[in-house]
Amino acid sequence: MATDERSRHQMYLKLEEVLGREEADALMDHLPPVGWADVATKRDLSLHVDQLAVRLEGRMDVLESKLEAMESRLDAKLQATLRSQLLTTLRFMSGLFVALVGLAFAAARLT
Repeated sequence: MATDERSRHQMYLKLEEVLGREEADALMDHLPPVGWADVATKRDLSLHVDQLAVRLEGRMDVLESKLEAMESRLDAKLQATLRSQLLTTLRFMSGLFVALVGLAFAAARLT
């Protein structure tokens, strides 16, 4: 039997007559606001949770692939920067070495 507002009111009046106002109010508060067909069951909730888990897993996979791509780009930039810095340091050190050798020869000729 579907519970509509009229039958709910009649039930309340009978409960109030038998149990009193406070007890009738407490019992009526425990009834769903609409029919029982509209109340979610554990099965409904578990299906919803499963759907959310699948969506979350898909989004996590997308996020993971984006992070991997960003890591690859960052790694490539870091390698290029380090290579450039190494070449600059080697050029500077080579020039310094040539200058020191030249100074050594010059000092040797003076003596």
